[in-house]
Amino acid sequence: MTADRLLAGVKRRIVIPASQSLLLDADILAMADDEIKASMVPLLTAARQDYFVTSVNVATVADQESYAVPYRAVGRGLRDLKIVDSAGLVRDVGLVTIEDAHRAIDSASVSGFFFKGDSVVLVPAPADALSSIQFWYELPPSRLVTVASAALVTAIASGVITCTSVPSTMTSGVAVDFVKGRSGNATVGLDVTLTGAASPTLTVDSSDVPTTLVVGDYVALAGESPVIQLPDECYPLLESRLAKRILITNGDFDGARALDDAIKDEDKNLRLLLEPRIQGEPKIIINRDGLLRGRRGVGRRGLFS
Repeated sequence: MTADRLLAGVKRRIVIPASQSLLLDADILAMADDEIKASMVPLLTAARQDYFVTSVNVATVADQESYAVPYRAVGRGLRDLKIVDSAGLVRDVGLVTIEDAHRAIDSASVSGFFFKGDSVVLVPAPADALSSIQFWYELPPSRLVTVASAALVTAIASGVITCTSVPSTMTSGVAVDFVKGRSGNATVGLDVTLTGAASPTLTVDSSDVPTTLVVGDYVALAGESPVIQLPDECYPLLESRLAKRILITNGDFDGARALDDAIKDEDKNLRLLLEPRIQGEPKIIINRDGLLRGRRGVGRRGLFS
């Protein structure tokens, strides 16, 4: 589901002539981005099925307590936060109130965290740089651009990525994302710096090439995507909502109202499809203070004793 296809579909639906000058393609895509943020992301997030969830590990710094929340996170918030030790073992840390944070200062290891603006503050601050923070957060869909504004991958050899063509906006030193070309269209590499760009090849550090990157995927400027990063089933509703937004912008309020019934039905049907994501398996509920959580419960209770 490319941005080009969305443009063609919405123009066909509300009969926008190719020669009209009121709205450029860039304007329509900007409106699509607004619609995705205003309606599609909240709808998918409300389903509580983790459609946008991803994670990143950030190395700790000795005696540093504050760490920035991933800047692209939906709502500038987190799905979860964990600590990974030098042996690779993962453990939970609990959210504490600012008023209670001082009670954990004497702990031997990080036992909690709280938010401070766009950062999280670990309590107590890690004593060494041997661990990492595992941020789990929701990564929203990137801004839509036409296929011509991205590079379609045709071959991968270590850090050299061959594409059908390379847009002039991609030059050495520019940050790019790697976006899957198949359904779902997840961003599998974020903010990767180009070390070279000479059409039809792009060069990056070999360690920055995701193992999941394959022929048929895209390279786009950081924060952009030529494909719609939503489940395919969301496309009809997105197209209808975008068509209505365009009609309202053009002053065709009768035409906009005519789409209301279709939008209502598509919204209802989409909600039925979104959850649950798996039909045959029950959700396992784990007592966070129980035996399956090891000694974490003791630490949590100790925070407030």
